[in-house]
Amino acid sequence: MKKVFLTMTLVFATMIASAQFSVLTTLNEGADSTWNVTDKMGIGYQVNEKLMVGLTMNGEDNYELLGRYSLMNGIWGTCVYNYAKDSE
Repeated sequence: MKKVFLTMTLVFATMIASAQFSVLTTLNEGADSTWNVTDKMGIGYQVNEKLMVGLTMNGEDNYELLGRYSLMNGIWGTCVYNYAKDSE
């Protein structure tokens, strides 16, 4: 049983290590002409060459689901779903 657990752990670690993760953020100018980088931060998982899925959050603990699809060279289609606003 230990060998099966170890093998499954190694397979899972290999799957994650071969994938690409992306860190996402926004850049906003504040009221006093300072720049804020941490208003909206997130992490994305590159599923394949064209598709990325992720999760973003703002400073108020509101989470949003993110999907990005590569249409052409350097052009992406992005969809962000805020489920907290949907429930209001």
